[in-house]
Amino acid sequence: MISLPVISTRIDKSQLENSTMHPLAISLDLNKVLDYYTKAFQASVSEMNNSGHKGMNMKVMNNYVLDSNSTDTKSQKTKPAMGPYEQALYLTNVTIDRFDNELGNTLNSTSQLDQVKNSLDTLKTKIEEKSSINDIDGLIHSQVQPALQEMFKVELE
Repeated sequence: MISLPVISTRIDKSQLENSTMHPLAISLDLNKVLDYYTKAFQASVSEMNNSGHKGMNMKVMNNYVLDSNSTDTKSQKTKPAMGPYEQALYLTNVTIDRFDNELGNTLNSTSQLDQVKNSLDTLKTKIEEKSSINDIDGLIHSQVQPALQEMFKVELE
């Protein structure tokens, strides 16, 4: 089991019932998912650089390591560091549960609501498939967060 850092805050019950709190919390969670996912692949590349790949000119583009010193034209897919990767996947599951329990049941079914649910499910699948950071970023910042912002008329970070 992965342990995530706990931050203790006091929130009044009236604030918890405020309809904008949950979309904001989901948005913040999604930003953390992207942070963990990015760290997972950055740590993986760093480990490669420290374990026998010294002296090579390595570049990372969309989760691929390109060795500019090699004559091989194929790119090697990086493996994510498991700590941050598992945290990203775990937080994605928590976010989906929060959406289903706090937002999905409180609103009438709308195309925007369905879009967010489908995008969250796609996000989980893409993370499980270890898709590129750009794919994950695109889903979060171009699909899920704008839909939440429009549905709840809130400014998201």
